[in-house]
Amino acid sequence: YLHGRNGFPSTYATRRDAWWTRGALRALRVVLPGAGPRGGCRSAWLDYEDEGAAPTTGSLRAAREQVVAVVRRELQRGRSVVVGGYSEGCLVGLEAALRTPGVLGFVGVNGMAPPPSDEHVATTFPVLFVNGADDATIDHAAAARSLAALDRPDASAVAVAGAGHGLADDEGRLLDWGLRRLGLGCISVS
Repeated sequence: YLHGRNGFPSTYATRRDAWWTRGALRALRVVLPGAGPRGGCRSAWLDYEDEGAAPTTGSLRAAREQVVAVVRRELQRGRSVVVGGYSEGCLVGLEAALRTPGVLGFVGVNGMAPPPSDEHVATTFPVLFVNGADDATIDHAAAARSLAALDRPDASAVAVAGAGHGLADDEGRLLDWGLRRLGLGCISVS
């Protein structure tokens, strides 16, 4: 699961009791890769040309390669892999998942999809975006359009009424709900 801009893996690690032991999340081995400092942020996966612009090609490639290496390592160990991410981590996580054969699914929270690419792997797996309808950072309709641009019949987006960008502990609840909605709630990962 990938953190958002200015987030840290340690933030998610400390939510063990509140998140990772509930519902579908209880059956998962959770891996939390982290981004380093970038563009004046404490931690960020991506650089951007301008405010509100697409990520730079170089920063997207570097972040993708970091995450693909983690996903491949888990697959080589014989583990079932579902990728997820929050905000900026959603874009990077889906970009990595789309380029890694063997991924079983993706759940993104309050994020956008990467730009379409001919290099995205042709395999199918379910993709679900769960975005806050009241998110002032990432518009849920724009997120749904970015996902639709990937032209994947196995992708869907849901807007959660009353939810903003910073979901706090609701993020764990939405992850659990997303895994169940995709039919991935019964996966047991060691």
